[in-house]
Amino acid sequence: MAMERTLIDIRQMARQMLLLRKAQGLKTALVLGSRAGGLARSSVFSQTMHAFIDTSVQATFSQYYHLFNRSDTPFGAMELQALLRASLAHVSPDEADRCLATLIMQGYFDPIITTNADTLLEQALSDAGWHDAHDFQVVNLVAEPEIQQIPTGSRSTVTLIKVFGELRVRNYLLTGRYSYINVHQNLTHILRGILRQNCLFVGIDDTWDAALLQALPAQGESCWI
Repeated sequence: MAMERTLIDIRQMARQMLLLRKAQGLKTALVLGSRAGGLARSSVFSQTMHAFIDTSVQATFSQYYHLFNRSDTPFGAMELQALLRASLAHVSPDEADRCLATLIMQGYFDPIITTNADTLLEQALSDAGWHDAHDFQVVNLVAEPEIQQIPTGSRSTVTLIKVFGELRVRNYLLTGRYSYINVHQNLTHILRGILRQNCLFVGIDDTWDAALLQALPAQGESCWI
């Protein structure tokens, strides 16, 4: 899949997704990057991280990730988990999450791949009347690193894939993402298979989500980022 960057015509993209859905019954794969997740909108997270960033430069979301991956990082495993829990404790689904849940329920997106630790989308779907395991299923790739294929369940079940785990079960990866993907080549194979179809990337961060971007196939259908 070529990574040529061009401006996106939102109306044309929407028309194409609608055409796929109505004429062929096909859904678009959705990838939610780190900037679409709870950490990117958490004031607790940004305020805490700002204290560890050189005040002579403007702190950025990308710099926070570099701090976690430095050899002299001030965060051990326990401190990191505590920070993430505190940062997400008061972040709840917003209007964008609710609108996305509506589009998913209307049959536009499946599967959904996310690099985030939170459960905002699951909460939005539940608030709208869907039920976990019945209407949507969560596949945690960190909990199942040897998985060979994504169970699709029934045609009415939407699949939500957590690439780097989830904080709810305390196995979310912030460090070692490249080695994790490289060691488990089956995961790369699974992700590339999904990303060969029509897909929409939202909230991608070139730093936080770089390990996922390396799984993009060389060729595929339409890809909007």
